[in-house]
Amino acid sequence: MNDSSDITLFIDEDCPLCSIEYAWLSRLNKDDKVSFVNINADEFDATHYGISQREFEMSIKARRQDGTWISGVEAFRAVYETLGFSRLVSCSRLFPISLFLYVFYEIFRRIRIPFGQMFRFFSRIVAAFGR
Repeated sequence: MNDSSDITLFIDEDCPLCSIEYAWLSRLNKDDKVSFVNINADEFDATHYGISQREFEMSIKARRQDGTWISGVEAFRAVYETLGFSRLVSCSRLFPISLFLYVFYEIFRRIRIPFGQMFRFFSRIVAAFGR
């Protein structure tokens, strides 16, 4: 965790969609207000944070500089707000949008690992035929 960052986002770089989000957020993070930790890196130790590896894998987590933990949709909101998207975050709190985000995230977090495995499988097939 970068001590000068306002918030740390714990991401799964093995997840294809998570990697896309990470790349996007990294481009927006010009002032290094957000630090990123890959929960599947060899040097990552979940016990250092007092949270199990499984818990990190089940829902995205963020940690504010003061040590406060946030997860799920609220973690994304906190990161986007830190990056200067306060209006977007405010809109995401409106009832129909908020409901959609919570439902979508609940579905996504349950299928992301099988989806990632399927994505890698089909990527290998496409690569094999592309030679």
